[in-house]
Amino acid sequence: MNAASWAPAGFEVAAKQWELPGTGVQAMWTSAHTGTLTLTKGDHLIDIRGNGFAATFDERTGTFSQLESGGTKLLTAEGGPRLHLWRAPHRNDDMWADKGWVKYGIKELAWTVDKTATEQLPSGEVRLTASLTGTGKEGFVAHHAVTYTISPDGRIRADNKVSFSDTTIALARMGVRLSLVKELKQFNYFGRGPMENYWDRKQGFDVGLYSSSVQDQLTPYEKPMECGNHEDVRWAALHTYSGSVIGVAATGGLLQVSALPYADEQLEKTEYRIDLPPVTATTLVISKKTMGVGSNSCGPRPLEECVVRSKETEFGYQLRLK
Repeated sequence: MNAASWAPAGFEVAAKQWELPGTGVQAMWTSAHTGTLTLTKGDHLIDIRGNGFAATFDERTGTFSQLESGGTKLLTAEGGPRLHLWRAPHRNDDMWADKGWVKYGIKELAWTVDKTATEQLPSGEVRLTASLTGTGKEGFVAHHAVTYTISPDGRIRADNKVSFSDTTIALARMGVRLSLVKELKQFNYFGRGPMENYWDRKQGFDVGLYSSSVQDQLTPYEKPMECGNHEDVRWAALHTYSGSVIGVAATGGLLQVSALPYADEQLEKTEYRIDLPPVTATTLVISKKTMGVGSNSCGPRPLEECVVRSKETEFGYQLRLK
């Protein structure tokens, strides 16, 4: 295209992507179950160690209290993954849904562990299972059953089944959250980018390989709110400058992923971005579905097809520690 008064020569007017058949992404995350795992059981803690990585599972919380890569501890005291269903509301588009998150106590579910089990498989893998119940308000209850399968090559496959006492509530997402050390500050991903995108506003963002600091993932809204979501993610990874890494990959269906220097609780309570506190962690959110944005500040809510309802759901993903 020649230069015009409104654009330089070569200006892209429109584009389209086609998905090609292949196994490149899957192959990148698949390797032989080489090496061995050492399993040690304590009173409440289960320690699993392989070549260059380790994982500590806490039976009292039903999740990991620590993950290690190359000798570097990756989790803060908050641990994870933990089921995460809400977001610091988008002002003012999310306020219709936020009423339900407050009414039913979704932001502060009280979790109890119903049961856990540990098994070392003939393949050399270790399987951890946990059943948890989250109690909110107004009779709202969430049930989360999860199986973690740890392989000697540093992969942790997570298979989740979630159900609720009420199937009609609009949630922000169906996913999990990990609280990671702040040194994990470099974010790479294969999905839609480079700007944030959501279920109902993603078609203008190409699928590609993108790289950014975690700080730059924080969209500079004057009123801090949840941001930085990326749709249709095949894999993502967070790195320290010293080379330690935690990765996440889809195991069936695409993921939605965000990596931010703040948790939703911090973003929601801060009135202006100048008042955001010093960064103490990197918050990684992995979702099967994320609610769209809509335009309820001055128009309609998201289309129903872009709303995440509290219905029984199964989803999986895979973590990588080396």
